[in-house]
Amino acid sequence: MVENTDDPGFKMIIRNVDLMCWILKNCVEPYKDCKLSEIRDCLMIEGNRVLSLSEEMPDRENGTVRLDTVFIVRLPGGEKAAIYLNIEGQSYRTSFDTLAKRATYYLSRVVSVQRIPGSDHPYDDITQSFSVWLDFSRTDGNSIDVYRSVGERISGEGEPEEVDLTRLVIVSIDGKYGTDRKDFTSLITAIFKSRMPDRDLDSLLKRTYKFAETESIIQGRDMMSMTERAINDARSDALNEGIEKGIGIGEERGIGKGIVIAVCGYIRNTGATIDEAFDKLSIPDDVRGKIRGEIATRLSQ
Repeated sequence: MVENTDDPGFKMIIRNVDLMCWILKNCVEPYKDCKLSEIRDCLMIEGNRVLSLSEEMPDRENGTVRLDTVFIVRLPGGEKAAIYLNIEGQSYRTSFDTLAKRATYYLSRVVSVQRIPGSDHPYDDITQSFSVWLDFSRTDGNSIDVYRSVGERISGEGEPEEVDLTRLVIVSIDGKYGTDRKDFTSLITAIFKSRMPDRDLDSLLKRTYKFAETESIIQGRDMMSMTERAINDARSDALNEGIEKGIGIGEERGIGKGIVIAVCGYIRNTGATIDEAFDKLSIPDDVRGKIRGEIATRLSQ
């Protein structure tokens, strides 16, 4: 189902309020003990959509990086403090090392964009940042892995102070698990990896996961399917075009080789020049220039 996450359909799905609550509860540590209704109160919502920031992370030295989605989410308990949350989708297979480096780079940009240029204290307002990656390319089971900085004092007594500004969360989804269980990875599988009819998905989300609104999920999936079909059609067209070109090139080369052999044989048998052989055998003018060099080379051998 997931062919390309860099499209409006994926972004529409991720901005669904109910899905965002599930992501926060299962992937972002400050919300793990909260009720879904409590998490909802932490979101900036318009209708049934979670409001997001600009996906562009500008940097004068390194250029602009466009992320999938970036949100500011208030911390639970009515606190004014908030976190930055980046959610990405990974659809194509890559090594874990490459994925980890890319994810770390994206997370670093989420942090760096919070710096206030020209301020006397440009780093004071940097807050905890999370990057959640939904990796749909794995084949070795569903999992949720969290990566964070851990301090270690290698000299002196006591323990170092904790620095916990960044968390990288990788959710691996292989799509093999059924959707009859009420857990987070099954939810993600149902939405992004299954091809269940819209009516069945709507029923599953509302009855099992208590979604209040599913229209954005259904529309988002339809948009992703359209993108997938467009990509597959483009690949098919490119393949067919390549095959046709290959056949044409093969025929052209085959015919050309046959003409060369015929001309060389005529010249050897009659002692004619190349131009005389061309005229006698009625070789087209547009072909003569292409094969003259090869004929000369064969005759000299």
